[in-house]
Amino acid sequence: MDDIKLPQNDLPDFFKTKSIAESESPFLGRKIRIKILSNNVVNPGWLSADYALFHVETYDHTEERSLVNRSDSDFYFLRKLLRHHFPCIMIPPLPKQKTNLVEKSLAKRQKFFERFLQGINRSEVLKSSPFFADFLTEKDEKKFERQVKNTGNALVKVKAL
Repeated sequence: MDDIKLPQNDLPDFFKTKSIAESESPFLGRKIRIKILSNNVVNPGWLSADYALFHVETYDHTEERSLVNRSDSDFYFLRKLLRHHFPCIMIPPLPKQKTNLVEKSLAKRQKFFERFLQGINRSEVLKSSPFFADFLTEKDEKKFERQVKNTGNALVKVKAL
């Protein structure tokens, strides 16, 4: 398993890695717990559509906690990225993407997203992804959005080849 090489392509530095064993993920070999504490609807203004924001908490046995906010589209992008880089590994499913921002629907999606993250966390291979670590720990939302955009552009280039 240590000999598995991940594609290098034109991906940003935070996702480049030589092998799973040499991955820089801070979660390898650690038992962490992931919980989505709550969600809320964000109204960015009259030119943009409302979207759901989920508050994800990560902690380990030392009680070191990390709290980040992720939009529902971030979860779908994480799954897409993991499917691209780990094509032979079962990635936990997500519900169909919906724009329904009703409280009952958001609570249901919150449970799905929490199970999705916990499923990734149970796999040492998927947990090795530095992007998964960034997903759970990058508190600066603008920086995380730039990483998602750069990675998305790199994936488009790879598919075009």
